[in-house]
Amino acid sequence: MTKQKQLEELYLKNQIRIEQLKSGQIEEWKEFLKKLDRELRKTLSGNNLTDFKRQRLEKQLKKGLKKKATDPALTSFLTTLAVAILKVLVGISALGFMGIGMTSFIAVLGAAGLAVGMALSGTLQNFAGGVIILLLKPFNSTPF
Repeated sequence: MTKQKQLEELYLKNQIRIEQLKSGQIEEWKEFLKKLDRELRKTLSGNNLTDFKRQRLEKQLKKGLKKKATDPALTSFLTTLAVAILKVLVGISALGFMGIGMTSFIAVLGAAGLAVGMALSGTLQNFAGGVIILLLKPFNSTPF
């Protein structure tokens, strides 16, 4: 095939694409982009609401743990953990709200959590034991 013929075929293919775009695909793209813009705006406004709820959750959690006289390090850890979980849940729900299928995403997230949990099982057991000791305080430091 000569270069001239290749150029002619390329030109014809591009002409067909331009005609397809003129025939209504541009309108479809415009509608898609408008819908995406609306969904992003809703998600961002929901994110502002989530920040308010995050602050409220953080304050209530700290207040409740302080009332139980929990160790300050544990209070900080549990508050950070709760906020991180809230952020992950909000992120997943925002993606679902935008129309992205969440079933497979959550399955992958669960499988990754299981893999990490199995890989670090001994470490996680010791960590959980430390948290339980800090929460329940079964030992007393006063002399007999």
